Amino acid sequence: NNAADDSNDQSTLESASSNATSSGTSNELAIIRLNIQCEKLKSQLHELTANFNESQAAGKHAYDERDKYLKIYARTHERFVAFEKKQLEQMRRLLTVLTI
Repeated sequence: NNAADDSNDQSTLESASSNATSSGTSNELAIIRLNIQCEKLKSQLHELTANFNESQAAGKHAYDERDKYLKIYARTHERFVAFEKKQLEQMRRLLTVLTI
């Protein structure tokens, strides 16, 4: 019986060792897969951050351009109104001279 018990113990140890090796390999593969997924996510994060920064810069540029053109419009409008006032004043003077 001792020989049979020793054989069973040996078989149990080999099975446990095989399961541990299999479990260890499985864990290593899971870690490798997670590392690959982590690298992909880091890459996506980097790409999205770059896109976001470009979008922010483009948005700022668009607002700056809008402000620039609004200022140009305001100056042009002021000049136009001033010119029209001068024209009206000259017409009044001419009408006054002509009607006297």
